[in-house]
Amino acid sequence: MSLSTSPGIEYNYYPYSQAIYNRLSILYNITPMYNKYLDTTIYFHKTETLFQHRIACQIHWMKSWGTISSNIFYRNYFHDFSKYEYGVNGNISLNLIFFEYNITKRW
Repeated sequence: MSLSTSPGIEYNYYPYSQAIYNRLSILYNITPMYNKYLDTTIYFHKTETLFQHRIACQIHWMKSWGTISSNIFYRNYFHDFSKYEYGVNGNISLNLIFFEYNITKRW
């Protein structure tokens, strides 16, 4: 079982009114995680609370023809900086068929 919360701060280059369609943001958050294990870990723990932090840059553009999104991130644990993770994720989604259906009810 694992419980965590992840408060953070984010700065978006685009104004809030455009945040659904355009995003170029930098995010930093700190995450405390409580872990309860079914069996003892290799470090002889049954439960532990770990803190990690993460920084990410996110890009997201939504247009009528599709969506392009990507993020670059780095995170590690505070108690041991040799335990880290970094990566790049990307996604392109194209709208090949445009379909619109409207129902209008009149009373």
